[in-house]
Amino acid sequence: MGRFGMEEWGLVLLIALVVFGPGKIAGLGKALGKSVHDFRSALNGVEAPQEPEAQEQKGAVSHHG
Repeated sequence: MGRFGMEEWGLVLLIALVVFGPGKIAGLGKALGKSVHDFRSALNGVEAPQEPEAQEQKGAVSHHG
């Protein structure tokens, strides 16, 4: 179970092209790209509110200490 080389990726792409056709491949690529973008945006949105809280806690600790 090694890594995929160029030959393996080419074979996968060729099979996908035969099964879905060139028009569907472009649509699938666009949908995949949008999904990845939305997922990253969601992760950044979840992480962003946590950072100010952590800074507030550090500030509260330093004022009391």
